[in-house]
Amino acid sequence: MINVIEKIQQKFSKEFEKYDLNENLEITLSKIENYDLQINNLVKHNKKEFFNNLKSSCEKILIDSDYFLDIVLNEQGFINFNLNHEKLIKEVPNTSESIYKDKNIKIIFDYGGPNIGKPLHVGHMRTLNIGRSLYNTHSFVGYQTISDIHGKEQYRIK
Repeated sequence: MINVIEKIQQKFSKEFEKYDLNENLEITLSKIENYDLQINNLVKHNKKEFFNNLKSSCEKILIDSDYFLDIVLNEQGFINFNLNHEKLIKEVPNTSESIYKDKNIKIIFDYGGPNIGKPLHVGHMRTLNIGRSLYNTHSFVGYQTISDIHGKEQYRIK
């Protein structure tokens, strides 16, 4: 998906350069129900002479891409559209095959657990959850992982 957005951003940037506009494409979640994404860059140029040409060329960029559906460009320059989920799902790589795996790399995760000497609150769980998530992700990828939760010695019975 990121590559799709980068390609669209490059095409829009080339189009913006034709009109001496030095700006980056901003794609946000749509504020209109039933649409996935929204582009608001054109709105600030809707009073300029080149607006209609810019609007039609930007609309063509999105229409020519088969990653977007239901493209609606209103008079002010707001562009709302839906993602073509069927097309995008075919582009998503298989995680187990596309992630770099090197069995020779060993990673040690040292993160904090709750301190039993203090009252427990949600802040104690933050480092535990982040550390464990990183540990699980790297284990899934295939790295040799070791976790060390400092403070765990408090729980050992001697």
